[in-house]
Amino acid sequence: MDPIFSTQELSAAISSLPTRIGNPGDVELFRPISGTTKSFDIEFYAENSILVPTTAWGGVAPKNSSGVRTAESFAIPHMPLEDVVLASDVMGVRAFGSTQAETVQGKVLDKLQSMKNKIDATLAYRRSKAKQGVILDANGATIVDYNARFGVQQQVVYFDLGTGTTNVLAKCQDVIDLIEDGLGQEIYTSIEVEVDRTFYDALTIHKNVKEVFLGWSAAEQKLGRSNTSGFEFGGLKFIVNRNKVGATPVIASNTGHAYPRGTQDVFMTALAPADFNETVNTLALPYYAKQRTLDYDRGFGLHVQANQLPIVAKPKALVKVIGTAVPTGT
Repeated sequence: MDPIFSTQELSAAISSLPTRIGNPGDVELFRPISGTTKSFDIEFYAENSILVPTTAWGGVAPKNSSGVRTAESFAIPHMPLEDVVLASDVMGVRAFGSTQAETVQGKVLDKLQSMKNKIDATLAYRRSKAKQGVILDANGATIVDYNARFGVQQQVVYFDLGTGTTNVLAKCQDVIDLIEDGLGQEIYTSIEVEVDRTFYDALTIHKNVKEVFLGWSAAEQKLGRSNTSGFEFGGLKFIVNRNKVGATPVIASNTGHAYPRGTQDVFMTALAPADFNETVNTLALPYYAKQRTLDYDRGFGLHVQANQLPIVAKPKALVKVIGTAVPTGT
């Protein structure tokens, strides 16, 4: 056994943790809905007439017409993770960050927390990609393409930030218009745009934006805040997202993705119960963890799972922004 893990006088404990994936506000953005099955159904009701015409006093009133009902069903992905803690693994080993000897139960708790952290990172990544209209698996395979499922084309606005005469305010308004059209009658409170560093830099140095950005940046510094809070311009809040999965950025170069906040029915997370005897047909919890004793009490087998699917019910309200001009022939 590596001597660094043997019981000895405490040395500096350094742990290299992976970069956090996702916007912390995403947990609040995606409203959790617990179910009792492995699938999640969404029913839509579209009114075919909203305005009521006036009628002459004493005349015949128009008949109310019913709207159109449609439904979509989504399979909730199963995400389990297992590990083992052997009694022999902790013999003569100090607890992390302590001079005391490690215990089997302490190691179990550490392993459970480590597995939960990996699930949290996966869910955060899926929420980040959901705001782009897609859910990807760990190997990059597509789990759900919301644009394809709802039969809509991805909305795109080319900002043409390389041209000094570009009316950037008008481009921002184009994004707002597309999102409002995609939302229909649903209200929202604000619009955020997660962009990569290349897009952000091109935006903030553009001659029609630079003066506003410098004034905002100076005000943020006086208030003791950093520029990471998000630059607001033209009714949009631009936030740099530099997160990566391995070497692959969550946001592609010179692009970004706009989405509304404060909605009720656009973003949600569907939860399914664990496949344990005691949880069948029960209301789902966000996480599940179990342990079992190995033969002859020689350790524990550990099982953690989360069955969650971030859902975008109105993918037409998502807009991709690109820093370049519209490609020729588009």
